[in-house]
Amino acid sequence: MLITLSMKHFRRHEALEINFVQGLNALRGSNEAGKSTVIEAALYALYGSKALRDTLAETVTWGHPEKDLAVKLVLRVRGTLYSFTRSKGGAECRGDDGVVVTGQAEVSAYAAELLGADAKTASLLMLASQSGLRGALDDGPAAVSGLMAKLADFDVIDKILKAGEENLQLGSTAPLADRITQAEQRAQSLLESAPSPEQESVLRAAADAYAEGVTKLTQLEEEKLQPALAAAQLDLEAARRHNDALLDEQDRLAQMRQRIANLDGQRKAALAEVTAAPGKAVIEALRKDAQGEIDHDKVLAAYRKFLSVSYPDNYWEGDMASFEADLAEAKRHLEACQAEISRLEGERRSLQGQKITNGKCPTCGHAARSDEHVAAHNAEVDEKIAAVNAKLVAAGPGLQAARVGVEARERIARQHREMQSALAPILQHLEQDQNQVPWKPTWRGEPPAQEASTKARTALQHAEAKQRAADQANGRLETLVAQVEALERDAAALEERLKATERKDLSMLQQALDAAYAAYSANAAALREAKQHKVAADAALVQHQATVKAVQEGVAQARQQVQEYQLMIREIDFNNALMAALKKIKPAITDHLWNTVLSAVSTFFSQMRGEPSLVTKDKDGFKVNEKSVDSLSGSTIDVLALAVRVALTKTFIPHASFMVLDEPFSACDNDRTGSGLAFVAGCGFDQLIMASHDPISEAVSDHVISIGA
Repeated sequence: MLITLSMKHFRRHEALEINFVQGLNALRGSNEAGKSTVIEAALYALYGSKALRDTLAETVTWGHPEKDLAVKLVLRVRGTLYSFTRSKGGAECRGDDGVVVTGQAEVSAYAAELLGADAKTASLLMLASQSGLRGALDDGPAAVSGLMAKLADFDVIDKILKAGEENLQLGSTAPLADRITQAEQRAQSLLESAPSPEQESVLRAAADAYAEGVTKLTQLEEEKLQPALAAAQLDLEAARRHNDALLDEQDRLAQMRQRIANLDGQRKAALAEVTAAPGKAVIEALRKDAQGEIDHDKVLAAYRKFLSVSYPDNYWEGDMASFEADLAEAKRHLEACQAEISRLEGERRSLQGQKITNGKCPTCGHAARSDEHVAAHNAEVDEKIAAVNAKLVAAGPGLQAARVGVEARERIARQHREMQSALAPILQHLEQDQNQVPWKPTWRGEPPAQEASTKARTALQHAEAKQRAADQANGRLETLVAQVEALERDAAALEERLKATERKDLSMLQQALDAAYAAYSANAAALREAKQHKVAADAALVQHQATVKAVQEGVAQARQQVQEYQLMIREIDFNNALMAALKKIKPAITDHLWNTVLSAVSTFFSQMRGEPSLVTKDKDGFKVNEKSVDSLSGSTIDVLALAVRVALTKTFIPHASFMVLDEPFSACDNDRTGSGLAFVAGCGFDQLIMASHDPISEAVSDHVISIGA
């Protein structure tokens, strides 16, 4: 049973919450008010976007992104309360029994399990429109059979039959019997062609003899020839490293002599820079002259800054307090003018809203009495609007004058701030008249001379640069002298070591290496030949063993094939019997369902119609009491469609506790509507939700829900 349904930005519903009760709930609303949207929102909460008529982008309220759409459905199933929440961002189901399911597909699967109906079945029966079944009845038994086939998942049987025809082995087993005979003959032929066991003994003895020769030659190489060759190589390489190291030391000595020469040149240059440095007295005199130039330049810069600031033509004659008071008063006057304009514009908009434009009074919503009444009313409102417009025109010049006055005073305030900011660095040189706004500045004392000189500062810079260079050169002198002395000592020690070291003769060591390599190569050639013979003997033995194995495997394979073919024969016989049985199932189930559904339809239709009615079918269509349904009225067919829907629901969802009806009695008179309502109320559903316009349905409803009100 449904408890509550809330939705946000779902089609035309920006925000809507509906409470349902047990019994009959009537959905009342004008056309296109969104009554069917309520059914669609419930389906979406349970089964997700696959239950929507359109895509999620087409379902969300126009002008909103998909993420804004959200639906929450609370229902009670077999005494337990469940809450389904779904949006594009995710889905969740929570039950008061502790059940928590998350994920779009997971929540949809749980809803199908809980209600005993998947999205397809629920949209066809529990939450379907009446027009769907009415159309199926008009199209005849084939359309209703198609509907029943969807509900009963008959397509599963068809898929199984198709898959069996595509994937299972079917038909005659005679070719497999021929293959069994061929496999048995092949096994006997292989056994007759197998080599004798004596051949293997001869081949194995030859392989062992060559293996012994390889072992002896390998031992000689590893124990004697290879160590001798390695020792000769090490002796020659050690002598070469000795001679290479001797050459490296000689190169290093030459580099050290060149480094000593370079450092001595740097020492002489540093000494020259120290000698050329000016004295402290010279620098101090130049520094005093430079400070005088700097002081004069500061005063001159301040005077030029004073001259660059121009006093404005418009200013306030009085002190700052009187100016600020006048500015505040001008702003208050402007605000009053603006408030009056706003009040008049609001009054005009209110009068515009009082005009009758769609034949209805904008205040009470009632229809206008006549066109003359509308014209008179609108003429009266237009007269009031004209009066307000006249007041707006009259107030315009005053507002403009107030705005100009405020702007002029704010300009003076801005100019005062700008002048104070510009003159702040040089205020110690100025006098300011504070009886005007902006304050008027004058130069204090005599203006400075307009000439500027940098002669003393330039000379000071040159002298200080020479002094810094001399200080740096003096610091380098000690380091350079120490480096030269250390390099001289290292060079002398290296020269002594080179005089005591001799080059080694490499020719005798090369001859010893050549002799060791010749002996190693001769043994290696003999070893390669022995390995080749061994490989050939091993290959012959392996070939013999492979032939024997191939015969054994061929015989085993042939015997395995015989077993597989025998198994395939049994499988084909089984598959043929299975496919024949499956082809008989579907008609039997169809006949049973038709008998069950038509029996229930006849009972339900008789109750609502108020007379015994037997519903049957043949190849030409549905019949009621042996007469075609084409002879029935539109309202009677609607009642029959409702009976079919209830019967299908009871058949395929026997535990369904609620049903949604969409205008089921729109074409019925009051008597038939009353009998129909009495029928659905007694069908065993705990809850009925019905979209309807007729007053009878609303009068007998337990709860009336207004949509779009």
